[in-house]
Amino acid sequence: MILTNETQEAKKRRILKGLETRRKNKELRHIEYQKKIKQIDYLSIKIKQLTDKLNSLKSEEECFSICHTLLKKTLLREHEIVQKSSPWNDFCGVYFLISNKKIVYVGQSKNVFARISAHKTKVFDSFALIQCDQNEIDVLESLYIHLLQPEQNGHGVHGYIFAPMSIEKMLKKINIDTVKSNDLS
Repeated sequence: MILTNETQEAKKRRILKGLETRRKNKELRHIEYQKKIKQIDYLSIKIKQLTDKLNSLKSEEECFSICHTLLKKTLLREHEIVQKSSPWNDFCGVYFLISNKKIVYVGQSKNVFARISAHKTKVFDSFALIQCDQNEIDVLESLYIHLLQPEQNGHGVHGYIFAPMSIEKMLKKINIDTVKSNDLS
């Protein structure tokens, strides 16, 4: 729109207003452009994540298929393994070495797994564990040795199997503990 009766001051204001409008429009276009760039970056990241997930699922399916074909078994997924896990600590307890479905040795350890692997001279095909506190370990092992009389535990001169505590010592402990608890009552 051309105004012929326009003053120099009005013309200057009109030009400045036009420049300001163009500057604001350019700024808005730049902001919109930046938003679109961010959306494209976001979508690119999402596409990569989905592609990685798809590749992982394809690999997982291939492993499941191989396992099923070769072993006729199903693999557990990571979350299933983690769900069935136990906290790692030294497993304190009594262990049993078994040969041909018969307990042949009873032992104890503050770290049962390390101790079982150290039994290179013992003959066994499986093992079992009972977890217990360290202050209970001598009594529990002794009771199982006296009860089961395992053939690979050590023997004394009179044929008795070695155990950390004798039956007599455990009975005395019961009497002493009973007297102490009666005194406290």
